[in-house]
Amino acid sequence: MDELAQFIDARLADDTRSLGTAQNVSRAYTYAVGTMQGTTVLMAADRFRSEIESKRSILAAHRTEPYDDDPTIGFCEECQRGGAAGIAPCATLRQLGVPYASHPDYRDEWRP
Repeated sequence: MDELAQFIDARLADDTRSLGTAQNVSRAYTYAVGTMQGTTVLMAADRFRSEIESKRSILAAHRTEPYDDDPTIGFCEECQRGGAAGIAPCATLRQLGVPYASHPDYRDEWRP
């Protein structure tokens, strides 16, 4: 797993932990309450859970494989299959990381 993928995986783990604070604030829904970039947010816990699962699926589909001639760089198997060869991290992972750009461990070189 490349560094951006590891970073995203760690943020998804943070998101999963934040679901532990989900609370009933209405009869119809259980909400997750947290902060995002300093702002208090309220989201339906089921939706939040679904978003985390979806992002994990995307992350798993866009694995980085090293190039045979230079194992220090790699390519995304999924994007390669679609004809969008390039050096990893792929555009999909770069976009997946954008919501976490305010995190102190996010790197500018990961920006799309």
